[in-house]
Amino acid sequence: MSARPGVCARTAAESRRRHFTGLRRFPARLVSVGDAVASFNPVYGQGMSSATLHASCLSSYLTGSADFDGVARDFFNLEHMVVDAAWAVSAGGDAGRLDAANGVEVPEPVRQQRAALGRVVAATLIDGTVARVFNDVSYMLRHPATLGDPELLERAGAALGAKSH
Repeated sequence: MSARPGVCARTAAESRRRHFTGLRRFPARLVSVGDAVASFNPVYGQGMSSATLHASCLSSYLTGSADFDGVARDFFNLEHMVVDAAWAVSAGGDAGRLDAANGVEVPEPVRQQRAALGRVVAATLIDGTVARVFNDVSYMLRHPATLGDPELLERAGAALGAKSH
């Protein structure tokens, strides 16, 4: 795509995902990676990290016991885990913003999860350890489930409690 001089090309501010794990028929010796599998709202910066991890999955698949005469199911399953992690950060952030903007009633467990994440985010300004863990998740060096670790939540609560005294 070429843009006119002085005009920025427009990027899609949305997340899209295509599932390959459940396909019954798919050509042998063919895989999908990067934006062909999942593209993310660029505000979260997950696209390149996700694509890099797709390449790592492909390397593991190709150097393992790959079946080159069948559907690359093992590869798609590895890749699915990577996409799930990036999706939790990108699409989860979008969902919270869109729910609030559209007045969507959010189930209690989701509200609690979002409130806990809000406390972690607030604590990143006070506690360096919480900030490092949050950054590691943002940079896709750790899984998003790390942010729900009870020790991290306790540390974030303590940091915020110390600030309010």
